Amino acid sequence: ALPSLGGEDWLVPARAQATAIAITPVFNTLLERDEKTGLPAPGLATTQPVLYHLRHEGGRREIALVAEAPDGRVVAIEIKSSAAPTKNDAVHLAWLRDRLGDAFTAGVVFHTGPRRIPLGDRIEALPIAAIWGPR
Repeated sequence: ALPSLGGEDWLVPARAQATAIAITPVFNTLLERDEKTGLPAPGLATTQPVLYHLRHEGGRREIALVAEAPDGRVVAIEIKSSAAPTKNDAVHLAWLRDRLGDAFTAGVVFHTGPRRIPLGDRIEALPIAAIWGPR
C-alpha cells in the first residue's frame, strides 16, 4: 500500500473499480518500460491497479489519479486542457516521485496537443489520444 504522506492523504474514488478497468491498458503501457530506451513497451503487463485520488496538505498538492500495482509500483496521472504542457504542470508529479523514490514508475500529464513532451525524470506529457491507441 502507498505510504502515508501525513495530513490529508489518499482518497479512494467511489467509482474506482469501473475506472480501474478503463485505465488498465494505459496503466500497463506506462508500467512496463523498455530498459534501454525508458519508453513504454506495450503489452507486457496485465496488472489491474488500485486507484487513488491524491489530495494533500488541504489541497495544496493534488494529483488526479494515482495507480498502484500489486507489487507497489506507482503511475501518477494529471490531465490538462493545454496543448503545450510545461514542467510547471507536472510539479505535483515530481513531488510524488521524490517522495516515493523507485516505487514511482511513471508520471504522465495527458494534454490536448499532438506529441510527447519530456517533463523530467520518469515524467512525460502525452496526447490524450494515447489512451485509445499507440503514441
